[in-house]
Amino acid sequence: MPLVHPRTVILLQPRPGGPDASALEPIAPDPTPLVASRQWVYDLRYDKGDVYLVGVHASDLPAPRATPRVMGRFAFELYTGPVLTERVRFDFPGLGAYEEPVPDGGRRPLHGATVSWNSKLTTHVGVMLPAVDRGTKLVLWDRATNRRWPLPWPAVEMTTEPPIADATSGAEGAVVTR
Repeated sequence: MPLVHPRTVILLQPRPGGPDASALEPIAPDPTPLVASRQWVYDLRYDKGDVYLVGVHASDLPAPRATPRVMGRFAFELYTGPVLTERVRFDFPGLGAYEEPVPDGGRRPLHGATVSWNSKLTTHVGVMLPAVDRGTKLVLWDRATNRRWPLPWPAVEMTTEPPIADATSGAEGAVVTR
């Protein structure tokens, strides 16, 4: 199991060098949903365009549950080697349509004219992922921008405090400890 300090905030940042090579490949279909009564809940925060891993904790449901299949801008993808084992899609509450940057520094809506407060929005979501023994790598994928961030897997219980403004980033994201 990876060692994570119990008071750690992780600012998720994409790997340098642009989109992953997988961006050019077709998107794999969702695998058969995993079923488990024990779930990991990943608490995530969207803060003015940045995504933070706020905490991870276990939850025991009264009965086994299959991962629901829904649409969403974001997705957790659990891999066993190169094989996609599970995909959990979700959205952050209040997050509007993605706006792509334009060369003059402004922003243009992706799908027609919209009003967006994404650059000022702070919101939070808890995403459930089956606690299974499978999997070697967990990735958070922003499907609108094709950015991907590695997440701790196998999951480990952790709680965090609000982010520190002077976080520095590395290839795998910034880790700030209090």
